Amino acid sequence: MSDEIKASVSITKEQAEIEFENWKEACDIDIEGSELTDEQLNLVNSAKRRFVKAMIAGRLTVDGEKILYTISDKSPEGFANKEIVIKNPGAKLRFAMDGFKDNQQAEKEIAGMSALTGQDVGFFRKLSLPDFNLIEAVMLLFMLS
Repeated sequence: MSDEIKASVSITKEQAEIEFENWKEACDIDIEGSELTDEQLNLVNSAKRRFVKAMIAGRLTVDGEKILYTISDKSPEGFANKEIVIKNPGAKLRFAMDGFKDNQQAEKEIAGMSALTGQDVGFFRKLSLPDFNLIEAVMLLFMLS
């Protein structure tokens, strides 16, 4: 696929799982089950489920390291059906989250999600929970690697 990837083609669960694994490999997300705590393993499994479900629904497409995600119609007008690109942010992810105190977990996560997408932090406060959770899940995969 090219830079003009479209998140409108749905695929089978098996194909989506292969795409997920290929994306992890392309992004050098190295998370082995034996190295993870039970909580971290649950996060990885949840992230994979969300990723695969969005691919099957045709809202998520992968091109190497890039993800094109179409915000669902569960999000408000002005956000629904907007396409965003999610990319490997590198160290920018950790630095974006570094400016917050431990009791500001939600703010840290939104800053991290902004680093992934280039969207303003206010963008994420308006998304539906399923859309928010998908982007958060991708961010957590980068954090665990």
